Amino acid sequence: MSYQLSAISYQLLVTHEAAQSSLDRGLHTGLIGLGVAFALSVLFVPVSMRLARRLGVIDRPVGDKIHLRPTPLMGGTAIAVAFLITAGVWHVWTDLHAAKHTAPNTALTGLLIGCALAAALGIWDELRTLPPRVHFLGQIGVVVVTLCLNFPIISSVSNPLGKIGAGHASLPVLPILGIVFTIFWIVGMMNTVNFLDGLDGLAGGVTAIAALFLGLWEVVVSNFYLPSHQDQNVILPLMLCGAILGFLVYNWAPARIFMGDSGAMFIGFALGALSLFGTAPRIGTALLILIVPIIDVAWAIVRRLLGRRSFASGDKHHIYHRMLELGLSRRAVVLLFYGLCIVLGLIDLKLYKGDKVIAFAVVAVLAAAGAVALEVRGRRVASRAAARGGDYRPSHVE
Repeated sequence: MSYQLSAISYQLLVTHEAAQSSLDRGLHTGLIGLGVAFALSVLFVPVSMRLARRLGVIDRPVGDKIHLRPTPLMGGTAIAVAFLITAGVWHVWTDLHAAKHTAPNTALTGLLIGCALAAALGIWDELRTLPPRVHFLGQIGVVVVTLCLNFPIISSVSNPLGKIGAGHASLPVLPILGIVFTIFWIVGMMNTVNFLDGLDGLAGGVTAIAALFLGLWEVVVSNFYLPSHQDQNVILPLMLCGAILGFLVYNWAPARIFMGDSGAMFIGFALGALSLFGTAPRIGTALLILIVPIIDVAWAIVRRLLGRRSFASGDKHHIYHRMLELGLSRRAVVLLFYGLCIVLGLIDLKLYKGDKVIAFAVVAVLAAAGAVALEVRGRRVASRAAARGGDYRPSHVE
């Protein structure tokens, strides 16, 4: 008996050391990938700026727009190209140098093709201004095509009452429900990033933070999981983070370029897909870090449907607009979003299963209450401005 226990202990030790070695290698490669993607993005964004001006893809300050001067779009094209080149080269290199009997990583191939299709959909919208229905169907189509390319669907959900290493740590999901939820989740993330892109540096910074913590979460839980392609769960989010940070060099206020629909579609798809990757999906991490933008999107859809308007129609009633009405500067609002996402990301790294569910519920209730309070105050301010015969505009622009 003692001999068997010793053998088991030795096996666990060897497995742990192998996992730690793989993790260290993945983190090192991921940091290099972050730097490479950052450098490529910094190089490609000026090219996107010139291309957007040549094609006339310019966002002009009209209607509900709150920026002050015409600004080129298509920044997301540079982000996508930087990420796809970095991740694609790493993917080919790892497949070429994989062990002799290791199966090709077809799921990663599907992910990269899906990212390219999402960016292409965004570029098409920037060039042609697609009708909302066509745009929405295009998002669904991108996800469906990706699933047909061997990208994994949701096959189980974490059991919040289960324990690490226990036999009931996850609950199975019917395949059809898994497909529906996978489509809903990734399309929802694409629209969340699209709705968030309303202030200089806001969507880029928040999504870069989310990508960073998706990678760090894999580092934290590495003691409990040893996926066959574990490295990618650290490396790919860090590469995405680097590509977005390179874009932020030009998108920080006052922005010289916007990510546009190409950026929103690509980043939203990439974040949604990466949170499903691996043997330990990180949907809970993405939900917790992005809970405020997600609630803002949900409330915007409800608000517009109640007003009998298309959910894709724009307005100036998002949470960040309401924060501007409090007298905060645009940069202050953006930095507050950054700080909140970082705090939620750090909290997420310390929580697991049941504790994470509780934290998510508490943060969701607080965020919803804050959104309602901001909405009520905003409507009162607008009513007073209308009574005076004017139109309220935030006084702080930078």
